[in-house]
Amino acid sequence: MVTAALSDEIWVSYDARFGSLYKAWKGGVNFDGAVYTTVHGPQPTSKGYAYFTDAEENIEWSVVKNGEKEPFDFKYKGHRLSKSNQVSLLYELIVDGNTISITETPEAIVRGDQNGLSRSFTVSNAGDYEVFLNVTVGSLVNERDFKASTSFATTNADTIIYKDGETMTISGVLTLNNEGTTELRMFFHPGFDSMTPMEKTTEETVDAPKGAMLIDQSDCRSCHNEKVKTVGPSYLSIARKYNDSETSVNNLSMKIKNGGSGVWGVAMMTPHPDLAVEDAKEMMRYILTLDDGDSREDADAWHLGEKSIPLNLKSDLASISEPQAGVLAYSYTYSGDQPNFEVLRESTPIKASKIPAIHMRSEVDLGDVTEKIAIIFKGNINIKKTRSYSFRIASDDGSYLYIDGKEAINNGGSHGTEAKDGEVYLQKGLHLFELDFFQGGGGAAVSLQWFNLEKGSFEVVPEDLLSVNPEDYKKPETPIPTTDLVKSIPGDRFMVAGVHPAFDLFQARPDDFQPRVGGIDFLSEDEMVVCTWDSLGPVYLVSNFRDPDPSKITVKRIASGLAEPLGIKVVDGEIYVLQKQELTKLIDNDGDQIIDEYQTVADDWRVSANFHEFAFGLVYKEGYFYGALATAIMPGGASASPQIPDRGKVIKINKETGEVELIASGLRTPNGIGLGVDNEIFVCDNQGDWLPASKMNHVREGAWYGSRSVDYEGTEGMVQDEPVVWLPQDEIGNSPSTPLYLDKGPYAGQMVLCEVTHGGLKRIAVESVEGNYQGAVFRFSQGIEA
Repeated sequence: MVTAALSDEIWVSYDARFGSLYKAWKGGVNFDGAVYTTVHGPQPTSKGYAYFTDAEENIEWSVVKNGEKEPFDFKYKGHRLSKSNQVSLLYELIVDGNTISITETPEAIVRGDQNGLSRSFTVSNAGDYEVFLNVTVGSLVNERDFKASTSFATTNADTIIYKDGETMTISGVLTLNNEGTTELRMFFHPGFDSMTPMEKTTEETVDAPKGAMLIDQSDCRSCHNEKVKTVGPSYLSIARKYNDSETSVNNLSMKIKNGGSGVWGVAMMTPHPDLAVEDAKEMMRYILTLDDGDSREDADAWHLGEKSIPLNLKSDLASISEPQAGVLAYSYTYSGDQPNFEVLRESTPIKASKIPAIHMRSEVDLGDVTEKIAIIFKGNINIKKTRSYSFRIASDDGSYLYIDGKEAINNGGSHGTEAKDGEVYLQKGLHLFELDFFQGGGGAAVSLQWFNLEKGSFEVVPEDLLSVNPEDYKKPETPIPTTDLVKSIPGDRFMVAGVHPAFDLFQARPDDFQPRVGGIDFLSEDEMVVCTWDSLGPVYLVSNFRDPDPSKITVKRIASGLAEPLGIKVVDGEIYVLQKQELTKLIDNDGDQIIDEYQTVADDWRVSANFHEFAFGLVYKEGYFYGALATAIMPGGASASPQIPDRGKVIKINKETGEVELIASGLRTPNGIGLGVDNEIFVCDNQGDWLPASKMNHVREGAWYGSRSVDYEGTEGMVQDEPVVWLPQDEIGNSPSTPLYLDKGPYAGQMVLCEVTHGGLKRIAVESVEGNYQGAVFRFSQGIEA
C-alpha cells in the first residue's frame, strides 16, 4: 500500500501491485507497530470514515490496439513530489516491448460541505495503443457528484440505503487521453449518524453480552484476537489459563486498567486508566466464559479445556512429613542440548514443589527459570480397577513417562507441543510413576493425561488419584551464587572508553542528532547519507562530519516516508535505498538536495504484514545490488508458520533492469550484508530457532545456511554451508551487523563488524582454505553507539 495524506479530510491508499485506488477516507492513520510504537505485531491501519473501499485484487488497467485487448505487464515505478508537496504516482504498462508511462496525480477538492477527490492522468509513449481504467466510486449523493473529462462508460450503479439516507456507488470504464490530461472528479456524501446499511439492520440480531460490546468499543482488538495469539494472548488462551472466579475477574480487570507485562511475554499491556473498574470486570467475565464450551471435539489433545497449573518453582517446598495428594516436582538446570536424567536423579535439585496435577502450557508457569531446565515429577497413581490403561503425555520439549520403573511413553527430543500415547496393564492399587521433562527454550508445555473410560475421553490425571510419600522427598540445595566475570575490555557492553590504539575515535554527528541507523554511505569525502529506522522513514545528509567540533556538523533531512529503510548505497553519485518491500532510487530533479522522486527499481519479492520481515542491505558489486530478507517471527521470537517462500534469502538485483534473483537461503535475521576479503560478499545472521548462535557467512550462489523455518520439508537432507565464524551468544555476539573490510592499519586485510546488542566492534581474521573461508573473531573496540 502507498498511503498519502492529500488534506486533513482526504487520505488515499493505492495498491502498488496493480496501480489501483484501494481506499479513500477521512480520519488519518493509526500509526501502530514496531517502528512506530515498538509493539511487535500490529501494522498501521486507517481510522475514521471510509468514503469507499475497493478490495478487488485485480489489474484494473487494459490496453487496446485496433479494437483488440493486448496482454501487458504492469509495473509500479514509485512516486514524485512537487514543490507544493503534491504527489504523483508513476506506472508503466509494458506491451510487446513498448513501455507506456502513466502519471496519476490525486488531489483533495471541496464543494460546499462535500469533500472530494480529483484523479488526473497523463499518458506518454502510447503510440497506437489506447489505455482504459476500470473505476469504482462510492459514497456519492447522486450521479452528478461524479464527472470525467473523457469518455466514461458506466457498467453498474447501485443505491445503498441507510437508516438516515442513501448513497450511490458507480462502476465503469474510463478512457484515457493519449495526449493531454484525463481527469476524474468525485464528491463524497458527508456521512450519516448511522452508517449501517438498512438490509443489515433488518436482520435478526442477538443481544451480545455487555462485556463483548465493551470489548468491541475498546482498543483491545489492536493487540488481541479471540482465538489467535497476535501482540498479546488470544482471549481463549486467557479463558483456558484462569478459572472463572471473582478473584480472577478482580485481578485481571486491574491488569487491564494498570497495564504491565511478563505473564504472556515481553509485549506491554497498555494501561487504560479511564476505563471504569466495573466495565473492566464485565470484559473479563465475558472473556473467561469463552472456554466454557470446550469439548473433545473442539479442544485438541493438549488443552482439554483444563486450566494451566503453574509449577510455583519460585519457592521451595520445605519438607513432607506424611502422605499427601498431588505430585512432587524437582527442577534442575542443565547444559548442552538435552539433560542426562540418569545423572539428575542422583543429583540435588535446585527447587522442589508440590502441585495438584501435571498440566502446564506456558514457559511463564515454570517460575523464574524458563530455559535449560529439567523437571522430574514423582508420585503414585491410585488404580481403582485392574485392567489396561491408556496414558498420554503432551510436551514442548521432551518428556518420558515411567510407571513402576518401566518406560511407558517416550516423547523425547526438542520439539514443539506433541502428544504421545502408551498403554499399560495395571493391577488395582498404588503404582509409582515418574515423568521426566525438559525445557530447552521458547515455548513450554507438559501434561500427563489418561483415558477415562467412564467419560470416553482423555483428561488430565486428577489430583484425587495422585499422591506423594515422605520418602520421595528430596531437600533442594540452593546453588552457590556466582558473580559473572565482567571484563571492562572492548565489546563487553561497556560505553566507549577508547578504541584500539591503531585507530582514532571521533564523533561523526552533532549532539542533538541521535539516529537509529539503518545504513550509511558517502556522497563525498565530507558528505555522508544515513537512512534510519524510525517513524519518519527518512534519509539524512550529514555534512562536514570530519570536523572535530560536533557542533559544526550539519544534518539535513533529504527524504522521508520510506518503509523501514535498512540499507543505503551511493552508486555513481546516485542514492539507492533498500526498503522493506522494494529497492528505491532517490532522485533530486531540481538540485536543491531534497529528494522529489522515489523511483522503484525492483519489488519482486513478497512481504506480509509480519513486523519482522526486514530487508537488510545494501551491497553493490559489478552491476548488481545485494540484500537479505529476514523471516517472519511471532512476538517472542519463535518462527511464524507458514512463511512466504521468499523469506530468509539473499537477493541479487540487476541495477539496469531491476530483475531479482534469490541466490542463497536458510537465513533467519540477516542483520548485515557487506563486502569483505577478496571483494567477496559476507552476511551475518542472528541467533534464534535453528541457529544456536549468531554467525558470519560467506555468500555464494546456491548456499543454504541452516534455518528450516521457511521450508522445513523441502530442506530435509540439505547440507548446511558452515559459517566463516560462529559468534557465541552473550560471549562475543548477540546481534551482529554489517561485516566490512579493513583496508588500513595493522590489521589491514581482515574484517570488522559492529555488534548491536553485545556492543562494540569485533575483528575477524579470515583465511581461504581450498575455496572455503574460515577464521577467528576477536574483541576489538568496546561501546560504539547502536
